[in-house]
Amino acid sequence: MQKTGKHTARKNAPAYPTQDIQPLARYGCHTQIDNAVFDIIMPKISAPATKVLFYILRHVPKRDSFSTNQIAAGIGAETNEAAVKAIDELRDETIFGSPILVKTLDGHWCLNRQFSLEENER
Repeated sequence: MQKTGKHTARKNAPAYPTQDIQPLARYGCHTQIDNAVFDIIMPKISAPATKVLFYILRHVPKRDSFSTNQIAAGIGAETNEAAVKAIDELRDETIFGSPILVKTLDGHWCLNRQFSLEENER
């Protein structure tokens, strides 16, 4: 980690300014996420899987698919192993009946756009 003023930045993470940040008072600096992610999905997945899901949701407007290396760097994982374990959890069809993440033909990961929650899960 490198120091940038008052804040410590992870490798490959954006450096934040040295003044205090008020993330709950800023407007226009956000990513829109469906409430079902917080209310239904988050309680059923691990913290590392949540980090991977939020990383992807935050960056989806910029790109459609992500390599394992990109995900590992994005969540601040020391190795790809931690990211792979979280990715495997999001690929697991037994949690919700269909995977949240799917593998593309080029070996990257993307959100399963057909993912939906059964009525009994809501």
